[in-house]
Amino acid sequence: MQLYAALGASLIQIKGHVPETGAAWTNALECAERLDDAEYQLRALWGLWSYRLSRGEHRAAQTLAQRFSSLAANTADPARAPSTPPAIGAATGIQLYSQSEPPLPAMGRTACAIRGLRSRAGLIA
Repeated sequence: MQLYAALGASLIQIKGHVPETGAAWTNALECAERLDDAEYQLRALWGLWSYRLSRGEHRAAQTLAQRFSSLAANTADPARAPSTPPAIGAATGIQLYSQSEPPLPAMGRTACAIRGLRSRAGLIA
């Protein structure tokens, strides 16, 4: 699970959002779900969201954002779980642009959510 997540994060930087990147994040998510590891599920969902969004798969990205939000809201340690995924804001912006539907709730906290995940992943200080 950790190796797949590291591979997914590395592939984004080295090759971009190629199919191998999506496969790494998918494998990370499957492992995290089998092990019931909420933190790695959140990481993998964010990685898959980024992958899908960058490939223009906006509906899939929004679905992942909603899964992220639901999981984060039900995490056993609410102090560590972001209350809103970063994906909600971006996916909602795309949704508003393409479908003229109302925004999803709690968009204002998206930057905080992504900063928290990146910080825990050691990606930023």
